[in-house]
Amino acid sequence: MAANIVDRLDLHGVLLEEGITYEVVMVSSSSDSQPHIAPIGIRLKKNHLLSRVYTDTITYSNLSANSLCTLNLIRDGRIFYLALYDKEQLARQIERRDGFWVITGSEGWLGLRVADIQNDSREARMFEFEAVDGGPLTHPTKGYSRADTALVEMLVHSTRIAPFLKQGRTEDAKMLVELLRHYYSLIKRVCPGTDYEIYADDILKRSLTAFERSGF
Repeated sequence: MAANIVDRLDLHGVLLEEGITYEVVMVSSSSDSQPHIAPIGIRLKKNHLLSRVYTDTITYSNLSANSLCTLNLIRDGRIFYLALYDKEQLARQIERRDGFWVITGSEGWLGLRVADIQNDSREARMFEFEAVDGGPLTHPTKGYSRADTALVEMLVHSTRIAPFLKQGRTEDAKMLVELLRHYYSLIKRVCPGTDYEIYADDILKRSLTAFERSGF
């Protein structure tokens, strides 16, 4: 039996449903309107969007200074890679639209305004946003590849390794490395010799370097 959709946001054709964490690319702006790109997880609750943001990030500083930001709805794992590790290249693929930053290749976008900020932990705050603009984008349809999902999973897991090691959760960090090896193997099998494989190899090497620096 399908679960009841308690809440949903349908703004100009962009549909998000409660109970689902969406991986998106956020573009926030500094006080002098310089854009900053970052992959981020977001979820819908009572017609507002929630995201946990670490206080030592540029995204946090920007949102504290400028309440407007843009969510880019992305399916392409390579764009997520660029958002994390090659922001300068991706910055050349964004354009201003009604005061918001839209990335070329997005499925759609949402212009958000910070509505509230709550303490989440010593290292993070929970931001609550309201959607004020947005819509789907028209661009050529891209075929689905398992490499996109695998690459995004690698990116998410790779960002957790250093915090786990810092917290003494060595076994959890090792488990994530094994998952990275699994996804890398998948990408190498389904997209050999492509930028997917190049990016996956880089993510794995970065994660192994984190272990070496920690002394494990």
